[in-house]
This record gives sequence, C-alpha cells and structure tokens, in this order.
Amino acid sequence: MAIIESIQEAKKSGASDEQIVKEVIKQNPSKKPVFDEAFKREAVPKQILEEIIRQNIAKPPVEKQKEAETVAQREIKEAKRRIEALKAEAQKRKREEIGEKEEDY
Repeated sequence: MAIIESIQEAKKSGASDEQIVKEVIKQNPSKKPVFDEAFKREAVPKQILEEIIRQNIAKPPVEKQKEAETVAQREIKEAKRRIEALKAEAQKRKREEIGEKEEDY
C-alpha cells in the first residue's frame, strides 16, 4: 500500500496525526533525521503529513514510468540514428574500396 493510502486508512481508523507520523518514522528509520529536522523547525505532525502527501502526489508512479519510457525511447532513437550513420559510413568505404579496385584493372 502506498504511503498516501496508508495515511488515509490510519485517519479513517481514528489515528491522530502524531500517531501516524510516529508510525511512519518507525517504518522508515533511515528517514528519522529528516523528521527530527522538521520538528526542530517547529513543524507539527499535520504539516509533516501534508508534506509527505504533497511529495508523493507530485509525480505519480505512472508518470514516473512514462518519463522513464520517454527517456528510454529517446536513447533508442539516438542509438538507431548512430547505427544508421555507421552503416552509411561502412557503405561509403565499401564503395570507395570497390572504386579503387576497378581503377587497378
């Protein structure tokens, strides 16, 4: 379950913002310093949850996937362009070699 759905479910079940933030920290111990910093800046649990939601709504996974596909498509297009350029160069060299051989006769 995504973080936004987890927060919404917890709120529906009656958990307070503070309880939800504590659980988020518990489940993400590596992010504890980020939360500690927010509390030092006097952020309240409601603000922290709103920020978590904002950051996770900003770019839904589908958009991230589409963006990655677009980047991959551009890379593939560029690779194909380079392959075609190399093929053209190889054909040019082959024609030049054939031309040189005909001149030898």
